[in-house]
Amino acid sequence: MNITLKDFQVDYVAELRDQLQYVRDLGPRRPAAALLNAPTGAGKTVMATALIEELLHGSETQIGDPAITFLWLTDQPELNKQTHDKMLATSSELLKQHLIIVDAGLDQERLDAGRVYFLNTQKLGSGTSFVKTGDKRDWSVWQTIQNTISADPQRFVLIVDEAHRGTRGKEAEEAESILQRFLIGSRGELEPVPVVIGISATPERFVDLCSRTKRPLFQVNVEPERVRASGLIKDYVDLFHPDQKRPADVTMLVEAVADWTRYQADWAAFETSEGELTPEPVLVVQVEDARSATKELSRTDLASVVGTLARELGIAATEGWIAHAFQDESDFTIAGHTVRYLAPSAIDADPSVKVVLFKTSLNSGWDCPRAEVMVSFRTARDETNIAQLVGRMVRAPLARRI
Repeated sequence: MNITLKDFQVDYVAELRDQLQYVRDLGPRRPAAALLNAPTGAGKTVMATALIEELLHGSETQIGDPAITFLWLTDQPELNKQTHDKMLATSSELLKQHLIIVDAGLDQERLDAGRVYFLNTQKLGSGTSFVKTGDKRDWSVWQTIQNTISADPQRFVLIVDEAHRGTRGKEAEEAESILQRFLIGSRGELEPVPVVIGISATPERFVDLCSRTKRPLFQVNVEPERVRASGLIKDYVDLFHPDQKRPADVTMLVEAVADWTRYQADWAAFETSEGELTPEPVLVVQVEDARSATKELSRTDLASVVGTLARELGIAATEGWIAHAFQDESDFTIAGHTVRYLAPSAIDADPSVKVVLFKTSLNSGWDCPRAEVMVSFRTARDETNIAQLVGRMVRAPLARRI
């Protein structure tokens, strides 16, 4: 690894490696799964990267096996890109040619050994070209995966990232259906994947799915206190929830801007006193979906939101300070301000952005320690979804206690 793992990460990587060995030993007789259940901010991707490195290239105590193939499955392309980039940045062994985001150019009988392939469930939907042959495609993705498994079942490892996912509606149903296909198989298309690793901060749905499919599950549960003691996550998070709708929705927004301004001043003072660069805090604002069959961007009054933000922040109508992470990736103008599109994976490194509007794209898996304040205008009832949303705010910006 290019980074030094925290002590707790080293311990849990070793435990996950041992549990995975049980899964691989069972594999030929009975498909099983391992689970890394770790709080948001614990460094799940870093731990998974360290595990993959060790499995492929070995360590001082373990012999590596370069013939293993990994398939990393999420239900969002952005999560794949973020994980790909983080692995590339943190691993000393996994180079660009070893980390492959599956796209239309992948058309081969089997996946290559010693590689990590990133795939999202949307590419496996029934209407996509990835699941069909013909039209210049010799192999469907399902055929490629099955051929890889058949060649050496114990050397194919499926990693299900953020197995909880708080998605809803048809997308959620399709994502869960695809995951079930991997776990229980699909007649004439895919056998149950023998070796599976789930990675999640809220794994109840993955645990339930393994239980319903009678798949043995070997769990590694990371203690939140060890993560907090390491400095990776904050000691506390202030959470305010109004009991009833306020007379003006902008009231919470005004209070959020005041908090954000205070955090910005605190970080600036710390930077001056300690002589080190500190992050520029980001305010994230969750808005509602649009009404069906309308051309509006959101049911939330975006003109009021953007106008209030600009007024409270004292920002002139200049470009760059505000961005959005909506599914529509185009820029738009609201209240005299250009709101540019900014991919979730690009927010943390953007030098200009101060405010990001989003709907559900940042709910889970999004990594941005700069996010210090969030205000949401959405109604949510799903406990997993709420836990993941709040979890976006727990990372300590400097990854250490100060």
